Amino acid sequence: MSGRTLLTRRRLAAALLGTGSLALAACSRGPQPVATDPDLTRDPLASVDQAQWDTRSADDLLSLPLEGDLAEYSAWTDSGLDDSSVAGARQQLVDFLTGAYLSPGELTGLSDADAQYAISTSTPNFWKDDLAEGFKSGSRHFYAYVLADAFADVGAPRICANWYRGQTGALPQLLFGGTIARTVIDTGSRDVGVVALRFAMRMDLDGRGESTRGMFQVTVHGMDLCATGEAKGLIVPAIGPEEAYVAVQEATMEQVIGSPRVPRKAMDSTSSEAMLGDEETVVLCP
Repeated sequence: MSGRTLLTRRRLAAALLGTGSLALAACSRGPQPVATDPDLTRDPLASVDQAQWDTRSADDLLSLPLEGDLAEYSAWTDSGLDDSSVAGARQQLVDFLTGAYLSPGELTGLSDADAQYAISTSTPNFWKDDLAEGFKSGSRHFYAYVLADAFADVGAPRICANWYRGQTGALPQLLFGGTIARTVIDTGSRDVGVVALRFAMRMDLDGRGESTRGMFQVTVHGMDLCATGEAKGLIVPAIGPEEAYVAVQEATMEQVIGSPRVPRKAMDSTSSEAMLGDEETVVLCP
């Protein structure tokens, strides 16, 4: 994480906590982005280190390895868990990530109530109350990736993600974290920039490998926070010639896009820094 001044979770990050069972997921449909990267010579993501990014499709996330030597996690071995035991839990986390952040076409044009319902179909039951509160409190942008009307995505997103085993005491845990980066364009001015979402999920598991409760946090980078609020949670990217926007784009590229992996320790239940966002990667309200 950056060593620079960090904002509180209330300003830049949303955290969901709860208990209960998991729901099933919705499929991804809807209109495609306006262009692919080769069609846009100014695509800022075209020059990034591609080796740091694992995929451009949610379909590939389940094929990423579950990291951590099983023998080193007694909570897993004592419960008789292995990789196959958590296949269902992994699918549910990918389904939630897809419904909330990787399917903007599904959510574009929907009212808050309809968008919340659409996302809730792929949200674990123990996060649904927090999802509802997020929409109610004006924090829709933490729970649903949809750009404001004047903006559009360019091509498919880049996704960097890691799965980790975890444990707290005798309780086995599944950890999932990473970064989603998108090239975005102002359809009027044709200014181009990036928006990134960094996520961390930690789920407690029972003896069958099923989730019993979980923590979820997300930070959004490369956006104009006040303008996003005025757009009722539709994300307004900080792109354009204004000095503040240029600075935010540079910070986002350097601090988030340049280091997309979320360290395992940032998702650990004992971590004090967890998932705070850096104020230099957003335009704050005056």
